[in-house]
Amino acid sequence: MKDIRDSIEAVGAVRAARAAAAGVAIALAAIGGVAAAAGALSAYNGKVVNLRESAPTSLDAKDMADWVKANRVTGRAQTAPGEWTLNLFTVFKTKPGMPKVMLLLYDKKDPESIKKREPIEAEEITVPTDATLFTTTVTITEGMGFNPEHKYLIRFVAATSKTERILSEGEIALVKSAP
Repeated sequence: MKDIRDSIEAVGAVRAARAAAAGVAIALAAIGGVAAAAGALSAYNGKVVNLRESAPTSLDAKDMADWVKANRVTGRAQTAPGEWTLNLFTVFKTKPGMPKVMLLLYDKKDPESIKKREPIEAEEITVPTDATLFTTTVTITEGMGFNPEHKYLIRFVAATSKTERILSEGEIALVKSAP
C-alpha cells in the first residue's frame, strides 16, 4: 500500500493550509451534546457535504441537521473566473486521533489517480484530535488543475507513514455559472 503522503509529495500537490482553508471543529456541547448530535446528524456520518455558505457553529443538533439539509448543494458555480469556494461540512466516521488531517480532492474523470492516491489538491488541516463535526472553507482554482463540468471526490483522511484512515468523503460538481 502506497503511503498517501508519498503520493501527494510525488505529484507536488501538498500546499500549506491557507487562511482560506482554516477549519472549525464544532463543539458537540454547542449543538446539543453527543447523543443528540449523533442522532440528529447521523445521516451525515462519514460524509462531506458542500454548503451554499459557511455552516453556523451555534445551533443545536436538530437545527444544525435541518440547516445542513436546507443549505446542501451538489454543484458549485465559480465565485470568480476560474475559482470556486467550497464550504465543507463533515461528520467524521471516527475521531481523527491526531492534530492534522489531510483534505484530498480527486478528479472523478481520472479514476486511476484515485486508485494511485494522487490527488489534484491536498491540504493539511489542523483539527482537534477528538473532533466529530468539522467545517472548513477552501478555495480551488483552474490554475491548481480544477475544471468546470468535472466532478471531484473530496476526502478527509487521517494518515501516518504506516496507515491511512478515511474519516469522511463526498463529491462536488464544478460549473462555470449557476443554473
